[in-house]
Amino acid sequence: MKQIALATLAGALVSFTWGFISWMALTWHNDEMKKFTDESAVAAVLRQNAPEAGYYVLPNSGSLPKNARIDEIRAAEDKHQNAMNEGPVVYATIRPQAKIFDMNHNLVLSLVRSFAAALLMAILLSMTGRLDYLQRVAFCSIVGLFVGVAMDAQQFIWFEAPLRYTLVNTLDHVAEWFSAGLAIAGIVKGRDNL
Repeated sequence: MKQIALATLAGALVSFTWGFISWMALTWHNDEMKKFTDESAVAAVLRQNAPEAGYYVLPNSGSLPKNARIDEIRAAEDKHQNAMNEGPVVYATIRPQAKIFDMNHNLVLSLVRSFAAALLMAILLSMTGRLDYLQRVAFCSIVGLFVGVAMDAQQFIWFEAPLRYTLVNTLDHVAEWFSAGLAIAGIVKGRDNL
């Protein structure tokens, strides 16, 4: 248990530090964030048409009543397919109302996320057997790759995220868990290495 706790602390600090470097010092995430040509006009339209905070999809397939006829269902599907083909297609998190951005709050949440993820990584690593240090670091890196493939590839496939954006995010996960893995693997030895 002490091993897991120490590994969690060390891994979380490295994970948090990597996240800060990745998002604040490097520009690789920002390079894929596009700008609207007239942000004020888009913001005004969003305020008028997105009344509450949430995840919005355009075109939205909507919902039909449970007793919808087959022809109504087919017509709605055709309309949605045509709108998807014609564009624009938008997947966006929208907060229409004002809110004071609090960097300190977000940093605390990011640190909590790093602790939770490092704890899970330490627990996973503790379940392995017969791995030397470099293999344990590779294990952590592969878990990072798994996260990228399982999460970011879904965004590429279903939500049309750009390929470069997907690759950068996946590489970010691998780099984060390689770095944190250097610390975690030095503490958590696995079942057969205790």
